[in-house]
Amino acid sequence: MSIPVQKHRVVIVDGGASGCRVLVTLLHEMRRRSADKGLASLCIGGGMGVALAVERA
Repeated sequence: MSIPVQKHRVVIVDGGASGCRVLVTLLHEMRRRSADKGLASLCIGGGMGVALAVERA
């Protein structure tokens, strides 16, 4: 199947920023619960993922 693409209308560098949303939500929840450590899993595209561990300084 071929889908015609108008290259001048495609945004190449635009991301959904879901990782940022997940991280900020984690940080706010850590503050709300007075937690010292948090862990989030993020999708990085292409079927891959990454875990992000944060610790309060």
